[in-house]
Amino acid sequence: MIARFTALICLTIMVLTSCQKSSSELFVLEGQVENLKDSTTIELAYYSMINNKRQRTIDSAIVIDGKFRFEGKIKELTAAQLYFPDNAAARIYMEPTNMELWIDRNAPYAYKLSGTKVEVENRDLRKYTGPLDKNIFQNLTSTLNEIKQYNLLKENAPDRDSLKNVINNHLAEINIYRGAKDSVLYNFISQHPSYQIAPDLLYLLLEQGTFDVDTIKTLYNTLPEQIKNSLTGKFTADKIKEEENKKNSSVGGIAPDFTRESSSGKSIRLSDFRNKNYVLLDFWASWCIPCLKEIPNVKKLYGKYQSKGLEVIGVSLDDDKSSWLEAVNKQNLNEWPQILSKEQQDKSVFEKDDLSEIYNFDGIPFYILIDKNGKVIERWEHIGEEQQLKLSNIFK
Repeated sequence: MIARFTALICLTIMVLTSCQKSSSELFVLEGQVENLKDSTTIELAYYSMINNKRQRTIDSAIVIDGKFRFEGKIKELTAAQLYFPDNAAARIYMEPTNMELWIDRNAPYAYKLSGTKVEVENRDLRKYTGPLDKNIFQNLTSTLNEIKQYNLLKENAPDRDSLKNVINNHLAEINIYRGAKDSVLYNFISQHPSYQIAPDLLYLLLEQGTFDVDTIKTLYNTLPEQIKNSLTGKFTADKIKEEENKKNSSVGGIAPDFTRESSSGKSIRLSDFRNKNYVLLDFWASWCIPCLKEIPNVKKLYGKYQSKGLEVIGVSLDDDKSSWLEAVNKQNLNEWPQILSKEQQDKSVFEKDDLSEIYNFDGIPFYILIDKNGKVIERWEHIGEEQQLKLSNIFK
């Protein structure tokens, strides 16, 4: 009986612990909205961790009697966007708790949120950004209305050109206010590096592109380790790495280094070719017909310039290793190293291990030419006469 009673207590504790862990990730956002018609659908967009991966969730709710409610799961502080049908939006900070929001559709920047600890930081921020947000919103609202009017006018309407000038003036004002706001955000982060919202504000600045990634990274490195190790901090670190890769993989940048195992089992590291060879990265896949059609061109270049210092590295976007190896053998591609774009091992969700993402292009085939100093000098979508001429000039 004692053993059964003890087991029951342990089971109860396990259940309670499990429930507490689950409920600690739940959030409820109840809101009151002014100046919005009943039965209007609004949306809430936020990032959360699902199966150990960062995923964007978009939920919707119908406004009834001016009220709405959202429920979901988040592990900790996360930024969210509340969207109205006409593109008006408010950026809020949510926590896994019960929250109440009051918001006016005609002035979404002036919302009031209760229930979170971090809102103290956000209110502090909005003392500085509030007037700028107001100007941006008002100009944006006017511009959208003017664009609607402009689209209704006939091409030869007398007011069309003057209205176009008004629209352009408003857009210019919006850019001025946004630039001013970005400067305010940067200074605010500099003065409050220990704020939990600091990494998200840096993420915003990266998206805006007002400051270069090196400037943002320098400021990010001033944040306390506890802030860097938060989910938002890791998301921002990931974004910084992504932007660095974009910068470095562009023409003039130093090509991001990588190490991969080739189809023959050898370790291939890009930096090993520094001061020795020009390297042509050939991004392809076994299922890509245009890629297969380009193979003769790649072979021609390799045969012509390999002895003069050109190395080719085939980078396959195949997910299936056997399909990749079969294609390598079928197409006789063992003349130069063949590797996979994705690492064949588990990686942290915050790491970018897909070379196709690191080198930032939209489709295949795609070619990146790197000089002996490791600098990207060309980015090509195909190999034609122009590309062959450029290589001919390099290897005179």
